[in-house]
Amino acid sequence: MTFGAMTVSRAEDSGYRVISMTCLAFGLLALLLSSCDTSMEPFDRTQGFYSLYSYLDVRSDINYIRVKNLNEPLRENSNRQLPVTVTLENLENGETEVLEDSIQKIDGIYTHNFRTTTDLQYDVPYRVTVTDSAGNRVYAETRTPRNAKEHSFPSPPNCKEQFELSYHGVTSPNNLSVEAGIQFRGQVYWKSLPMVKGDSTNESQFRFTLKELIDENLYHRGYNAWCHHLSDDSLYVRYRHFSDELFGTLESDTVSVPGGTGQFGSGYREAYRLPIDTTNVCYPFCGVLIIDPDCPPDCGETF
Repeated sequence: MTFGAMTVSRAEDSGYRVISMTCLAFGLLALLLSSCDTSMEPFDRTQGFYSLYSYLDVRSDINYIRVKNLNEPLRENSNRQLPVTVTLENLENGETEVLEDSIQKIDGIYTHNFRTTTDLQYDVPYRVTVTDSAGNRVYAETRTPRNAKEHSFPSPPNCKEQFELSYHGVTSPNNLSVEAGIQFRGQVYWKSLPMVKGDSTNESQFRFTLKELIDENLYHRGYNAWCHHLSDDSLYVRYRHFSDELFGTLESDTVSVPGGTGQFGSGYREAYRLPIDTTNVCYPFCGVLIIDPDCPPDCGETF
């Protein structure tokens, strides 16, 4: 089991105890549901600190922030309220929302998930603050990613020519995770794309041929397929753009509790389709005197 760790430091001037999100690994959702508390030792358990777990989705109308009192064990038979006030503040304009607790039972454990309907904006810093009746306060901050703009060339690509996807205005080239998919026999097969160096620190680029994408997905399944064998004339694309706090990965597209990604950060997801040229690029060379060396004998078959 892998765990993430957040270190806690004291802010003397403001009286805040600051949570700095230093992620060593992921899987904190599993940690939250675990009965073993020894991995929480980075926190000073005598001071009543609270832990925060959330992924703020910029494009979602509702987000959740999970809060846990580190001095109390996780309970299977208690649904009492957590006596804290949780706020989410836009640090650019000062707008602040007081969040409402929603107790959810996950795998027999009651968890406190504070609901926010704040209209999150791109490239804006936010702070979540937890304050209890004793005056203890902890907070964590994230800056939401920018709204990246997608470009592709050529349009539409055929099966053999190099295709380029690029995203401009990203927070950092490494803060974008992109997958491309093709539909074959009614099923979409996905492949993570390796990034190539962009032209600037705010650009991510990905280059490949459709034939490469098809082979990586289908060849080991016994199909030497080409674009004209696909179920439709679409390239499927999905990507995730996340904040610096998440350090380049989101563990899963789905979680047990909305927002339960194991640390505090932000981001958004996007999915779309691009047209592709499904013309048989081997024709008319297959089966005639002039044969394209890249053209397999079965290029004209229909699977």
